[in-house]
Amino acid sequence: MGSPHREESGRPSAPLSAAPTVWIVSHNDEVHAFLSTRRARIRPEEVGIATAGSDRRVAGLRRGEVAARAGISLDYYKQLERGELRGASEAVLEMLCRALRLDEAERSHLLNLATTSNRTTRGRSSPVSHAHLARGVHGLLAHLTVPTLVYNEILDLLDANRPGEALFSEFFRGDPRTPPNLARRLFLHPDARPFWIDWESSARSTAAILRRQLACHPADGALRALVADLAAGSEDFRRIWALDDVHWHRDGRKRFRHPAVGEIELAFQTMRIEGADGNLVVVALSATDPASESALGRLTPDPPPPTPDVGGGG
Repeated sequence: MGSPHREESGRPSAPLSAAPTVWIVSHNDEVHAFLSTRRARIRPEEVGIATAGSDRRVAGLRRGEVAARAGISLDYYKQLERGELRGASEAVLEMLCRALRLDEAERSHLLNLATTSNRTTRGRSSPVSHAHLARGVHGLLAHLTVPTLVYNEILDLLDANRPGEALFSEFFRGDPRTPPNLARRLFLHPDARPFWIDWESSARSTAAILRRQLACHPADGALRALVADLAAGSEDFRRIWALDDVHWHRDGRKRFRHPAVGEIELAFQTMRIEGADGNLVVVALSATDPASESALGRLTPDPPPPTPDVGGGG
């Protein structure tokens, strides 16, 4: 028998199979959580609503205030916030985005939630096939000189080039799962925090990626199982997931503390490759300063030149 799973803090946590069902919610509940948290974060003063002398018992805007800003009835807004987006027109959704002051990523998320509501029939779900490594991608990686990783939509690591393997080999070492999963290692492995210097930022971005995927594929069994395991095994995941955060994760900087070469700061850029069975997410990282470039060079020294063929034919 294996030892109990432990969180990053080293404390024993609940078995992965004992995920609290509160984290595996319906699509309507996802919509409700998203709209209600966005409504609660807007201060009335920010949108010109006077509050002096009023007895306000809710955080942020009232439902009626959102409805008025969106130009819809209170009853209809209540219906939308209950998660019933089916049939909502594009015009209504756009007015709702403006009323709730959603940014680009949040607007895209709401539209994804609405699209899923319109295509999902009660009691029926469509199977989800996650992307596998497409033919030719591995060969492409071999020609890239910066660390490059390939994930599927639920952050299973499918492939990496030589610099990528050198950078992340210690992070994924000993993972019994095939393929290893970035989110599981980040939230459930004790070595994640020392390796990811900006762990909180990376953890929030990872949770946001999973939430966006869940909006598009609420019946995805592998994704739901992943979220359940993370919720059961990590208090930090439960805290971050409850924020209902949504944002893009296209580019930026990450800092790592590699056991062999120390701190490395890398700029990252993501690219999607569309395929018949889903999307592959390619993440390429490049050094941001001479010290980081030197550290990467020590991790992946140039291979020795091929031995010349001195044999003769006869």
